[in-house]
Amino acid sequence: MPTSCAPSHRPRPRAAGPVDRLAPALALAVALLFLFSPIAFGPDGSAAAPATSARPVVASGAAPAPSSISLSALPGTASTTEMAYDGASGTMVLVAPGVGSGGAALSQSITYEQVDGAWERLSTPTAPSSREYAAMAYDAGIGKILLFGGYSSRGGFLNDTWEFSGGTWTNVTASAGTAPSPRAAADLAYDGNGSFDLLFGGYGPTGSATAGNLTDTWEFEDGTWSAVETSTSPPLEGSMAYDAALGAVVYVGGVALVGCSPLTYAFVDGEWLDLAAEVGLAPELAMSALAYDPAISGLLLFGGVCGVGIAGIGITLDLSDSTYELTSSGWSAVSASGAPSARYGADLAYDDASGAMVLFGGENAVLVLGGSPVGHLLASTFTFSGGTWSPVGPELTVNRPIAEVGQNLSFSVVGAVTPGPTVYAYTGLPAGTNGSGPVVNLTAESTGRLNVTVEVTTQLGFASASSATENASGSATIVARHWASPLNESRNTTEVGVAVALWASVGGGYGNTSDAFLGLPAGCLSPDAATVTCTPAVPGTFEITFASTDALGVEASSVADLTVAPRLAVAAMELLRPAIDLGMSMNATMVSDGGVGPYLVSYPSLPEGCASANASELGCVPSATGTFTVSGRMSDALGVQANATTTLTVNPDPQVASFAFVGANLTVGIDTTFRAAVTVTGGTGAVLTTLSGLPPGCAYTPLADLPVDCQPTVAGTFEVTATATDELGWTASAKANLTVEAAPPPGGKTVVPGFAYGSFLEGVGVVAVVGAIAAVAIGAQASARRKEREALASELEAGVAGAPTDLGGHPTGIRGPPRPPV
Repeated sequence: MPTSCAPSHRPRPRAAGPVDRLAPALALAVALLFLFSPIAFGPDGSAAAPATSARPVVASGAAPAPSSISLSALPGTASTTEMAYDGASGTMVLVAPGVGSGGAALSQSITYEQVDGAWERLSTPTAPSSREYAAMAYDAGIGKILLFGGYSSRGGFLNDTWEFSGGTWTNVTASAGTAPSPRAAADLAYDGNGSFDLLFGGYGPTGSATAGNLTDTWEFEDGTWSAVETSTSPPLEGSMAYDAALGAVVYVGGVALVGCSPLTYAFVDGEWLDLAAEVGLAPELAMSALAYDPAISGLLLFGGVCGVGIAGIGITLDLSDSTYELTSSGWSAVSASGAPSARYGADLAYDDASGAMVLFGGENAVLVLGGSPVGHLLASTFTFSGGTWSPVGPELTVNRPIAEVGQNLSFSVVGAVTPGPTVYAYTGLPAGTNGSGPVVNLTAESTGRLNVTVEVTTQLGFASASSATENASGSATIVARHWASPLNESRNTTEVGVAVALWASVGGGYGNTSDAFLGLPAGCLSPDAATVTCTPAVPGTFEITFASTDALGVEASSVADLTVAPRLAVAAMELLRPAIDLGMSMNATMVSDGGVGPYLVSYPSLPEGCASANASELGCVPSATGTFTVSGRMSDALGVQANATTTLTVNPDPQVASFAFVGANLTVGIDTTFRAAVTVTGGTGAVLTTLSGLPPGCAYTPLADLPVDCQPTVAGTFEVTATATDELGWTASAKANLTVEAAPPPGGKTVVPGFAYGSFLEGVGVVAVVGAIAAVAIGAQASARRKEREALASELEAGVAGAPTDLGGHPTGIRGPPRPPV
């Protein structure tokens, strides 16, 4: 026999409702309830979401987490959940608003499955957004649960469509065609006869003039929504389910013009038909729990609300705790034992696996005149089989089934059955903890298992002195506080381009951790791990923070500084002299930039005769002439190398290849100009040649051909030294003899060839004439040479003024320092 499981109708949003239809007293009560009830579309501050049933990671020595979470850990408002039996998986599925620790709103709804009577939270990475008052039913035609719309505190009224199968939610809104308008608190049921899902009514931002009431009917078939035009519609806030025996979707009760409707409707061939003549009058209730029960081949209805009552200074809603069934004989009351407390807005579905009806949640409330409403959000579970209701509750919930030392633990009693004074008696709480109310808050102080039991005694209503006592237990595993060790570094100083590793140890806490390194230099990316190896791309000093957060949200951190130096480079490689003479010392200097010391220096390429050394200043004497490449290499403490090169020229020492006098016919007293021919080879730069040892009365001009102007005063042979000096002060010399003839004595006899001594007298006149001519010629020649020397001196003086200087600061070509020692 096909079965269908549909949720009961949900209380409408606080901003909507057909208050104008109600009798004055009921209108006041219902309006106050919906305006002030803590469940109306907002955070309710209920217990935190339970941990998932995935295998936990527990610190050494700690007790393992429970493998399943009881229904008491269900977050959100119990009367805003949706429940349906998943015929494909054979499990009961419940969807609740996403409310986390401390009542914090979550972005997604939470899905539960009932396994062996216990509710277990499913891991659903994709799920409908957190919402209340959605419509949900199992579609036996496609073997999936269908969910539509609802209300979100973040997104308002919704009209998205989702399918659930095999533990996975799929959003099919885009392929579902034109969907019903956004709404909450609509009814949804699968029509097993027509093989479509039927949606009716609800409340939304649009609708009739009565505050968003929606009375339209829609079908979802073959994955597409389509509107159904009907000539009439049932009232709002009724209950809807598929009756497999009747072969039609049935709608019961709801809020009528005055009071609640006693009518039953069936959806047949696209119209709503009034079945009152066939089945009799239905219970006059709204927001009842309704589902098909194969055991009776009919519909089972429980609870609901209609009317108000006065109790002391309060107005109470007239809630029902009665059970009814609709069979082929029509409506009849069921004398059921162990019935749940009066409530409205509960979920009801048939569990094929256990062969029992399952009821969950609901709400009851009391409105106190002049004060705040007092309401109970019920999260207890009941089963119905063989005419008997069997409770599963109340339950003692804990906000954290797994907690860490230092975290807050909150034990809460849920599932109170009626309003009224309640006494709570706890056992198992740590010493000094006050446990006198429905919520007990404490701080976990030591590791281990905390087992708490509460005895709940509830007075059954204001007018009754009778009471009910029930026990509930809850427990929490307390593990060590999550911690992180000091942050370690493979080195606290590195340089650009050199990898560095940072790591920390983590312990304690619960579950997998989320780790990150904050403040890393550019070029480094943080993994979700407790170790990172990175290569900085920029220099600087960085404060690195390691942050680790465990599955319970506890964060541990540690901090360390990292210095990143600039990349090693050779800022300069210089030679004291880029050119030297053979035998002189080469002096090289290297200057580092960046890197991390100490530094290792080497010279891979040097002139012949030089050897490398670990020194930033290297001196050596090359053994050969030529042009050489001098290369230097610096390595820092991190193994980074930097290279530089330059060029050195080693010249041969200066040599005087030849030295001779040209035109040096000297006679005492005779002014004569001649040339000292000196040839010099080798040396560095300009070479200056000087003469020493010239006869008295001789001077030279330091030009290229060394002209010498002489009017000797002493006869004899003189040893003259020619000295060549290059720009580096290195010298070479050679010697040559210079002879000065004596002058003829005054008045002495002059022998003229061709004349005899005896003819002296006869030739006196001739000799006198010749002497006179010679004297005139010599005088003219001396005068011309003096002018020539003066001109040369002027030219030399002008040339020296702009001439280059040697290393000693002397003008090149004039004089130089003495030859330096080797």
